[in-house]
Amino acid sequence: MRGQSASELLVVFMFVMLVFTLFLATFVQQRSIEMQQAKVSLADSIGEQFAYEINLAARSGDGYSRKFTYPVKLEGVTPYNVTLNNLSKSIDIFFTLGTVNYSHSFPLIHTNARVEPPVIARLPNGTPYGYVLHSSNLTFSRGEMYIQNINNVIFISTITYMQAAPQSIQLNASPQEIGIWMNTSNITATVLDQFGNPVADGTLVHFETDLGMIDSFAPTRNGTALAVLRSGFTAGRARVYAKVSGINKSIVVTFVG
Repeated sequence: MRGQSASELLVVFMFVMLVFTLFLATFVQQRSIEMQQAKVSLADSIGEQFAYEINLAARSGDGYSRKFTYPVKLEGVTPYNVTLNNLSKSIDIFFTLGTVNYSHSFPLIHTNARVEPPVIARLPNGTPYGYVLHSSNLTFSRGEMYIQNINNVIFISTITYMQAAPQSIQLNASPQEIGIWMNTSNITATVLDQFGNPVADGTLVHFETDLGMIDSFAPTRNGTALAVLRSGFTAGRARVYAKVSGINKSIVVTFVG
């Protein structure tokens, strides 16, 4: 009897735990859906605000001037992008939440605008199509924007803006084969941000080589840093590394004896 009672209690306990687990899973799923919906609503309101401000400046005519604020991240945690799309004449807002990508477009009266600083938005093939007005992946100390209408041209400038972080390096050696005994090859590193634009002038690129000698550091100009590789007295394959902000790229230059 005691064994039977213990078995019954175990069955009841397991049933209660199953119900509780199902309830908890349902609650978590429902809460996740509610959070996604809240972020979608907030993103829509931000995109609508950007479109409203630009359209208001266009309608108001020459001499219009206004500053407006917006959140740097959705609910303080989720990064998002706002783009002025010249192709579709719209404000596009985009964010990623887990595995879900969300985007929405808001129409503009016209896109005759100049943006400072000009962070160019590009298609996957590199073709420019507009301007990035905001990206949480850039460094903003606060979300403020100044908008003006001067002779029916909309001037948009972000306030307290800092440059985008380096995202990729394109490395080139010219020539890729040199003789030994202090011959040289020019190593150029082109550093781009996440939008495919050159990083700020003066960004330092660190160079290293496992054979021969190379300038340790070189600053960028128009996104490109130049270092000179010099061969030593040993023939072989020199692997040259360029590094900046945790990103690195390498290329091989051959020393011929």
